[in-house]
Amino acid sequence: MSATNQVTAARRPRPVNRIVLSALRSRWHTALPGLCALTFLGRRTGCPVSLPVRYARDDDQLVVLVGRAADKQWWRNFTQPRQVGVLAEGVPHEGLGRLVPAEHPGRAAAERVYSRRHPHARVSPDNPMVVITLASGRLSGEQTGREDPAAEPAPPTGRQLWGRWWRWTTLGEATGFCVPAAAAAVVGEKLMGRTAGRACRV
Repeated sequence: MSATNQVTAARRPRPVNRIVLSALRSRWHTALPGLCALTFLGRRTGCPVSLPVRYARDDDQLVVLVGRAADKQWWRNFTQPRQVGVLAEGVPHEGLGRLVPAEHPGRAAAERVYSRRHPHARVSPDNPMVVITLASGRLSGEQTGREDPAAEPAPPTGRQLWGRWWRWTTLGEATGFCVPAAAAAVVGEKLMGRTAGRACRV
């Protein structure tokens, strides 16, 4: 995949989402209670996706209700458990997200957690839920100083996912500015050359 296609595949957040994400990463995150930011790799593109969502928390479990699911695609990335970075209350976390549809055995518990935090929200069986289990304090081989030969390569951490999203967003913005500017410079140079040629002939 070319760099241009990868930037397109990264799908920069909508302007309103970019504003909310910036606020969640700043000291003003306290003005947005009940909102957190998710960052994960797209299952098809492999590029980082970041978006703000409303959530409810119960200990190490985060519950996200997907409203108007038919108009959204992001939640489909969690049909299989997927590593996800979470920024909640200004604190970054790492976790594993999974889809919890209406027939899932853990659905009732997820609905109770969400309804306690958002009592006025309408929880319909037609709305999928994504439940994120935050990483526990279990020590890895690096933390214990021992190498685990059976360990698989570690998936990107939450901080790494945020870093990838930032790089792709910056690259996309730079491409969107530099390409039109370069084209304008080339056209301007040609026009100046023609004008100079006419002046010499006169």
